[in-house]
Amino acid sequence: VALAWSGWRLAAGSHTGRSVFAASAAAAIAVYALCAMLQTSFWRDDETLWRHSLECTADNAEAELSLGNALIHGRRDREAIPVLRRALALSPNDSTTFDIHCNLGAALGREGQLDEALVQLRQALTMVPDSYNTHVDLGGVLMQKKRFNESIQHFRRAIEIDPGRVAAHGGLAQTLLLAGHPDEALDEMRRAVEADPHSGMARDDLGRVLLDQGKVAEAVLQFEAALANEPDFVRAHLDLARALIDVRRLDEAAAHYRRVLDLDPQNSTARHNLDKLLHDNSYLLTP
Repeated sequence: VALAWSGWRLAAGSHTGRSVFAASAAAAIAVYALCAMLQTSFWRDDETLWRHSLECTADNAEAELSLGNALIHGRRDREAIPVLRRALALSPNDSTTFDIHCNLGAALGREGQLDEALVQLRQALTMVPDSYNTHVDLGGVLMQKKRFNESIQHFRRAIEIDPGRVAAHGGLAQTLLLAGHPDEALDEMRRAVEADPHSGMARDDLGRVLLDQGKVAEAVLQFEAALANEPDFVRAHLDLARALIDVRRLDEAAAHYRRVLDLDPQNSTARHNLDKLLHDNSYLLTP
């Protein structure tokens, strides 16, 4: 299987290479099938696949990128960063390089390495100026650095590129809120929900803005809608529990904290708040 993947990548550069490979592939297919059976243990998940591919094909930028992406999807940004650095060192100046800059920049941003994240994301933007995801990631990094005006510019540009996607609306709303513009932030989050009414993230973000403005009943409705769309959305369970405490619906709040612990047993916020609900005498929780 690794040989077949490698061969098609090598042959993809020209029609001639593809034809020559096709002629030999038919004769080799039985061998590949046997190899696939023997190597099934290697393909348990994407990470295992790409680690094995790198053992078979050294100095492979695309395989390093794919491994980095697998780690990112597993929420292992810290491990992904050195892998993506290797990919960048190996990569020619092509679309693969753009993807590496984007993904490395996003991972660095999530790990709090903001200055280097800006370098990577700006380099990506020089390659593809109208990349929605790059503008969103840049907006997020600049928001963390409290450079709100620049952040707003990137989120607005992302919305111009694709107004139907939620991430830029949410990022813009959060930035406007931090910059002291709560009414504009609320309007932006309402637009995000209009763009995708089934997005749990958009509903939850709108609920957060409403809660910050003291509109608890409306916030509860949005958190409930978020969970109707995405029942296992941990952040929405936490936000709804917080809102329910504000309106003294304590048993329901406790149920949401318990659900978070079912989904994420190590969640310290849920564990701390549930313990407080159960043992703090200021609360009157049903036993």
